[in-house]
Amino acid sequence: MDLRKSRSDISFIGVRQDGSLVPELRYRQERANFINNKLANWREVINADMRVGLAGSVLSAVALGTVYKKAINGMQHEYEESWARVWTSCAALIGTALEAGGKQVERLAAAKLRFARYLAIGERLVSIGRVFSAIGGFILSAVDFYRAWKEYQRGNNKMATLCALSGLAGFGLAVAIYYGALVLSAFLLLAVVLIVIALMVWGDNSRHAWLDRCMWGFLSSERYDDKDTEQAEYRLAVGAC
Repeated sequence: MDLRKSRSDISFIGVRQDGSLVPELRYRQERANFINNKLANWREVINADMRVGLAGSVLSAVALGTVYKKAINGMQHEYEESWARVWTSCAALIGTALEAGGKQVERLAAAKLRFARYLAIGERLVSIGRVFSAIGGFILSAVDFYRAWKEYQRGNNKMATLCALSGLAGFGLAVAIYYGALVLSAFLLLAVVLIVIALMVWGDNSRHAWLDRCMWGFLSSERYDDKDTEQAEYRLAVGAC
């Protein structure tokens, strides 16, 4: 008999509360089982919902940074729309984070008995997060409908149609998010992304926008008030292109 191979079976490393000895091999098995149980519990908590929530929060933060940069560095005619999108992006970011956090509190409460008392808090966070997201979506769809009306008044029917479609898709997405319709939300989110890409492709660039509003531009109701404003807007338009 090779004693070196059986050392782990007969060496003792501790004593239980009832006085029984704990061999090293049994200790290793119990430790492995304990770790596996802990990992299983955390897999129940950190699931696909949490990953989706984190991804949504990151995307909302990136979108917020983009629209904020445009709001502080954009042209004069973009001021109101840009800041409206900043506030709606803030609402979307808060809503996404609250909903994701609330779902994880719910799962943690379900996985761990000592956290069960926090289940109601998780449900409340999810509800509040959906309300924030819905409010942001409704305001953003209203901004798109307003822009569609402005484009229609300018005679730009293509942009008016795209903005109206963006408003409809955004409104539907807000409703789907509020009621937790994941499949419909994913479909409408894809539609919103495609419409935004179309707006970027067919929309006027900053130089065209400046030409439409300068002293000889055809948008007479939106012309710049004075030469200083016109020159300042020209520098912004040239720098943006």
